[in-house]
Amino acid sequence: KPQEPKPRPIDCEHVKTKRKRNGIYKIYPKHSVIGFDVYCDFEIDNTGWT
Repeated sequence: KPQEPKPRPIDCEHVKTKRKRNGIYKIYPKHSVIGFDVYCDFEIDNTGWT
């Protein structure tokens, strides 16, 4: 049985469910073909990214 691809994080909220640490993560926003690096800050404004 072929493995299904892992879901890619679309924002910092998805990252938070796994790691819960501030840092740089690659996210893949909806309707985006490529991902990009963002800084996820889980201490300020809950799950914002810059």
